[in-house]
Amino acid sequence: MSDESKAGEPVPFQRYYTEAGPDYAAWSPNFNMHFGYFRSGLNPFRLEPMLEEMNREIRLRLYLDRDASDPRPVRSARVRV
Repeated sequence: MSDESKAGEPVPFQRYYTEAGPDYAAWSPNFNMHFGYFRSGLNPFRLEPMLEEMNREIRLRLYLDRDASDPRPVRSARVRV
């Protein structure tokens, strides 16, 4: 798939992120686009640490930081309803 449409314009999803980039940067200097994850010890009025905590929780729960030599199978995330 080409990065540009036939008319030479960026495809819609690329245009969206190009145009929304300043909004993402205003929300989070690291371009995190979620509300974060609160745990005891975090200040709920400081967004960036909660955004980083959400990223850490995702990595932990999906075993994304494990060593490649770890023989344990990667678990799929369970969704609780």
